[in-house]
Amino acid sequence: MRDDDEVTARRSRLALLRDALTAVETGERPEVGIAYSRAYDTAIAPVDPDRITTLDGAGALASGGSALDRPAHNGADEYKFATYMYALFDDAGALRESVEEARRRCSAGDPTEALLLGRDLHWASVGDPTREALANELLVTAYRALDRPGLAETADAHHRHRSLPKVNVLETTRK
Repeated sequence: MRDDDEVTARRSRLALLRDALTAVETGERPEVGIAYSRAYDTAIAPVDPDRITTLDGAGALASGGSALDRPAHNGADEYKFATYMYALFDDAGALRESVEEARRRCSAGDPTEALLLGRDLHWASVGDPTREALANELLVTAYRALDRPGLAETADAHHRHRSLPKVNVLETTRK
């Protein structure tokens, strides 16, 4: 497991590198993230109003509310969103509050925040057992509340077997 200060320092160095490269490569184009893509990319994915932004880039299919007021899938500046989420995860108090809010909303009948935060924690756990456990709890709880038992079982199995280099859930064994 990496030391938190080391991870934070590495992210800071990467942000500085990104800024330096941007100045050299695209200095005449001040836009970043989704604004850059919309302005200059010829093939960007359309905003999907049925999905909500997540760190993994796939978005989540959910119809409830988000505590962070997340935009529709492909509607966020990915760099700014990721920077915000990783900073949230690095702040133990803010993370604890976010998890409690997701649990509260799920208990009240809206599992959307538990699904979103669970997916983001799963993506950003980087081997951190606390984040992995929180991601598993939130995902399994959200999928069950959404009546998606297969996904709940898949998330739980994935958590139990994270140390395996490869898990073939869709393969069947022939006898």
